[in-house]
Amino acid sequence: NKAFGTMKNDLPLFATEIGFGIDEKKENEYTGSGTYRVAIKDYLEKKKISFTAWNFSWIWTPRLIEDNDYTPSDSGNFFRSWLIEKK
Repeated sequence: NKAFGTMKNDLPLFATEIGFGIDEKKENEYTGSGTYRVAIKDYLEKKKISFTAWNFSWIWTPRLIEDNDYTPSDSGNFFRSWLIEKK
């Protein structure tokens, strides 16, 4: 928050390339309390910071889709549900 979130008081912010996965960018390596997905969602919503999830690829990580049929990954399902919730 000291390095990023306090800027929101004076400047517009946009968080880019956030995400998590099971096999890569492991959510269980997050050292905060609870899970990364809950922490990042709570933080960004509390600060009213817009975001973009990363990455719409089945090759690059952290992936939002599992394959070239666009099957959502766990991360993809999470961010999709979050965006639907914000409608």
